[in-house]
Amino acid sequence: MLTKWVLPDVDRTIIDLLSKATGLAPFVCGVLAGRGFDTPEKITHLTAPVDPLKLQNPMSFLGMDKAVERILGAVWFDQKMCVYGDYDCDGVTATALLVSCLRSIDADVTFYIPNRFDEGYGMNKDAVRKLHAEGIELIVTVDNGISAAAEVEYALELGMDIVVTDHHSIPNGRLPGVPTVNPHLPDCPSVYKDIAGVGVAFYLSCALTQKQPEELLEVYGDLVALGSIADVMPLTGDNRIFAKRGVQMLESDIRRSGIQALMELADIGGKSLSARTFAYSLGPRVNAAGRMGDASAAVSMMLTDDYTAALAEATRLCSLNAERKQIEDGIMKEIEETFKAFPHILLRRVIVVSGEGWHQGVIGIVAARLVERYGKPSIVFSASDGIAHGSGRSIPEISLIEAVSAVGKHLERFGGHKQAVGLTIKMEELDAFAVEIDNYCMKKYPVIPTPSIRIDADVAIGDLSIPNVKALSVLEPFGEGNPVPTFVLSGVSVVDVAPLSRGKHSKIFFKKGKDTFQALYFQMAPESFPYCEHDVVEVLVQLDVSEYRGEEQLTAFVRGIKPHGFIAEELLEEFEAYNRHLKGFYDNSFKRYSLLPSREEIARVPLYQTARNDPHICRVRICDAQYPLIPENTRHI
Repeated sequence: MLTKWVLPDVDRTIIDLLSKATGLAPFVCGVLAGRGFDTPEKITHLTAPVDPLKLQNPMSFLGMDKAVERILGAVWFDQKMCVYGDYDCDGVTATALLVSCLRSIDADVTFYIPNRFDEGYGMNKDAVRKLHAEGIELIVTVDNGISAAAEVEYALELGMDIVVTDHHSIPNGRLPGVPTVNPHLPDCPSVYKDIAGVGVAFYLSCALTQKQPEELLEVYGDLVALGSIADVMPLTGDNRIFAKRGVQMLESDIRRSGIQALMELADIGGKSLSARTFAYSLGPRVNAAGRMGDASAAVSMMLTDDYTAALAEATRLCSLNAERKQIEDGIMKEIEETFKAFPHILLRRVIVVSGEGWHQGVIGIVAARLVERYGKPSIVFSASDGIAHGSGRSIPEISLIEAVSAVGKHLERFGGHKQAVGLTIKMEELDAFAVEIDNYCMKKYPVIPTPSIRIDADVAIGDLSIPNVKALSVLEPFGEGNPVPTFVLSGVSVVDVAPLSRGKHSKIFFKKGKDTFQALYFQMAPESFPYCEHDVVEVLVQLDVSEYRGEEQLTAFVRGIKPHGFIAEELLEEFEAYNRHLKGFYDNSFKRYSLLPSREEIARVPLYQTARNDPHICRVRICDAQYPLIPENTRHI
């Protein structure tokens, strides 16, 4: 995927002044200044110890008083309660946290997690009817419920009470007649809004127990951090405090049995831990339960004090996660074969693909991978018995729910938001849907937005040192809204490419002057690496310090690479003109002759083919013979 690389404009004088005032290395001060920490006071505030008292007052949430009153009333009168959660990691941790809290105050409480495949997201009437038959008098939702007006009304008709806690957007204002806690409610005076469902459950628990957030964070910091990070909440404000405390709990000797078991099986015990531990090691394993089957057992794993039972369930989650990866890779391979057979799909504004029997719990991840690879909104459908269930993801610049709504006449049902949608369609409508959503986006977005990557600094090879990278820890925890620092090394030459993991990944060696460095390039086989020895390039890297055989070592990871001096926007503009030419979309400024390559560009084609030993390459315009200028997805046009 071609991207625009964006560097912050930071005055070198400011960097030097910050370094003198704070004692931090210029390397670190450059990153801090680029992220807005451009005064000594801002840096001091950032690096000061986190004070949990800065968390919000639980009672500042609109509706919290009524929710607490109703729940405590159920405790006092020994009414049976059920915490109704969701099957993703946020829902699982929110359910476990609130159930644990309620049990600590002697509530008669159970929990319910809907099955993704049989019931779908959120409350459903069959589940409500089942809980009523079991004698449940009060349902408390976590991470869902705000859009379940019909189900809430049905529960009230059965004589049950409902308390809704959620963090999703409000469809039609507050639910009538029931206590509702959601930071996005109109007139809710809570200060920080971007908390996950588990964050709302945490504040409800503080209010129920009348404990300060800092006190309860000592008990539930790991759960609230895991759910918040897995739900891709921005690691600012409250979430930054949650994440820091969660990491501290992981590094301590006192962990809940479920977390301990997952860490052992993920082989992360005793290693340097961070918010990424939650995001890439623990979160996917917990999410696997809901993606591949029933997430209820994951809640039980978080609640049990029996390590043997927790280990058994954690083992199952790890097995499901491994199975999920295999299925995901298999679907991706099928999609790549589809693109080879039908390359016109990749010329569309919105990529739409389908497959018979593709696993519904995985297609959302596959859609996200397509967005990452091709820089376009992508919708993946799983077809069965003439009906296709789909999941879509988008780039920030294009609202997918708006596009889907515009062609909703083809769909049985759909829902979602700007970046993600879920939808159902009859197979006979699929082709028309794909064409019309593409046409809608071609008109709505005449020039496809260029995805951008924010770079922290342009650095020299000599800046890549263990002390410099370790000093960046002042910015942790890294995650959504506070990404791992990314650096560009400009004008470096490719020296060599070595295979890793039987050729699945590569180790690339670079040089500039007398300085050399190496970087790992995951998911890039050596034979697919599009550069040759002596090619001069710009490389995006992220850096990490790890321990190997008792010694610290610095590792660089390639996050992007392009020819030195190459400007992505110019190529994308030309490719867009060609794409519109193929589709017959023109405007007054369009000039067909602009698509014709110059004599110089034509002359470079055989040179490029010879250098790459690739006689089948086809390019619309060749502006630099060192680079496959049209993205790889147009290779077979």
